[in-house]
Amino acid sequence: MSEVRTAAQPLWSGTPESERNQVFALYSVFRRPAGTEAIDDVVGAINELKETIEAEKDLATVRGIYDANNLRADADVIVFAHGRKLEDLQTFMRRLRATRIFRDLEAVWQVPGVYNDVEAERIHKPAFTVGEPARNWVVIYPFVRTYEWYLMEPREHGRIMREHGQVGNLYAGVATQTMHAFGMSDYEWILAFESDDSTELVDLLRAMRYTEARLHVRHETPFFYGRRLQDLAELPVVLGYAPDAR
Repeated sequence: MSEVRTAAQPLWSGTPESERNQVFALYSVFRRPAGTEAIDDVVGAINELKETIEAEKDLATVRGIYDANNLRADADVIVFAHGRKLEDLQTFMRRLRATRIFRDLEAVWQVPGVYNDVEAERIHKPAFTVGEPARNWVVIYPFVRTYEWYLMEPREHGRIMREHGQVGNLYAGVATQTMHAFGMSDYEWILAFESDDSTELVDLLRAMRYTEARLHVRHETPFFYGRRLQDLAELPVVLGYAPDAR
């Protein structure tokens, strides 16, 4: 990010919505409340879920469904979906939540994000927009900068972000998604980092604490961390609808 935008310089001013080549992501976190009824036919419920995801693929792409069970007390499952229209993601999520496997789950946290090519020089393109494959682990968290950050002299702003980026580049196995969330949520940014190594994400975030950009952070929680399910047949075990056979 080498340029400071002001109210007099809207980021997407003059670019019609139909020409922005924009994409949206929706991050949804669910838990199974205590006392919810069991599912008699878990195989049928998973087949219904798979069929729903396939039937709605024109509305949304599911990058991953993640096991967050026992990593946080308030989370069991994370769903990371993206699409071209925010209203399509809303429709998709309604249909997903109507399936038997999701029907009794409680949504504990949901945040959308937006990215388009107009800002290509300001933040990295989300990994899912450039063909980066999904990784085995994900950490998703919001981000809010200090008020002073947006009034900083552009050259100083750019210097700090270059240092920040150089540290991030040391972690080549990490795929990143940085998207605008301000106005859509209580946050300015929503980030999703992915890696096949569960501790590489921890190392990356720890290293980022030792950059000057860290001085300009106002808020960056909650963190949601999870393992991508390679087979949705694992989901009933994660949610406690089926015993763990391992």
